[in-house]
Amino acid sequence: MNRATTRAVEPEVSRAEAPAPHAHGALLGAGESTYVVQNGQLRVVYQPVVQLTTDAVVGAEAVVRWEHPRLGALQPVQSLALAESSDRAPDIANWVLYEACSALEALRDRHPLCQTVSVDLSEHQVLDPSLPERINQVLESTSTPATGLVLRVSGRGLDLDAASRCLTALHDVGVRLALDDYGIGHAGLLLLRDLPLALVKIDRTFTRGLTSNPANRAIVRSTLALAASLGIECVAEDLDTPAQASALTRMGCALGQGEMWAGPLPLSQLDGWLAERLVASSASTSVPETAPAHLTLPELLDMRRNGASTLTLAAILNSRGQRTRDGVRWTGARVSHVLRGRESLI
Repeated sequence: MNRATTRAVEPEVSRAEAPAPHAHGALLGAGESTYVVQNGQLRVVYQPVVQLTTDAVVGAEAVVRWEHPRLGALQPVQSLALAESSDRAPDIANWVLYEACSALEALRDRHPLCQTVSVDLSEHQVLDPSLPERINQVLESTSTPATGLVLRVSGRGLDLDAASRCLTALHDVGVRLALDDYGIGHAGLLLLRDLPLALVKIDRTFTRGLTSNPANRAIVRSTLALAASLGIECVAEDLDTPAQASALTRMGCALGQGEMWAGPLPLSQLDGWLAERLVASSASTSVPETAPAHLTLPELLDMRRNGASTLTLAAILNSRGQRTRDGVRWTGARVSHVLRGRESLI
């Protein structure tokens, strides 16, 4: 774990006199942001990403936090704006990528199911033609497979024409791309159509009222169906209750994150939390951990009625180790045969 411990940016020059304090939430000027970077106030924390059908932690989302000496940990949006305002913004971006990839390799050693780490890309980064090469260098230096890195891009303010070349090059390297803030602002259908996306994050605006707001359920259900038809997985964010997770599972959502599992944690705490989950799981049963239960036909039909596509249902069946009668992986077409009574599930 030594290589990937959560640590601050090391100062390149002697520590400066602290600048005058600003009101809470105000962004600092370029000179002051350099002071913040040099004095170790930027840190990376990680929020677990959970596979909803199995409750297994399969990845982590890296979040940059600004640890203000008086105001405490500021929100990620403020931290990113601070980093963007710094004259060391490219160095900060490289450092975050290195930290996240190093953390993934440390987690994979102890928790083999944790296979991905996601990192934010700013609208400025996606316009940098050197970004794919720099990311490739980070992957090589940390021995991280390209498929283990997920890069999140926000649709808010994204210049699609200008960014598409860089994002396509990243996809060609093997990195997976995720669309953040889907359904908010400009994060809409054109981005789904024109970007080589692997994941879409369903915004908290829609997940928070999922169990009580019919309009939210309709939007989430249609988003999941659309994404599945394009071969894109969905991540539901800001989940607080088992009821939310259960509803999303029935709709065919693959992944989730939120306080019902854990908020963003320093790497050492995330490692401990994962170890505690493993111990608790082992203690709760008198037999070794087994694969998740197979889906039954009534469960499959219920998920279909709740908007899950046949492609999504096939992916869930395969993730649970279920196979067709002739021993091959499920496809959308074979699932359709089951739903129509032309083929048996078991």
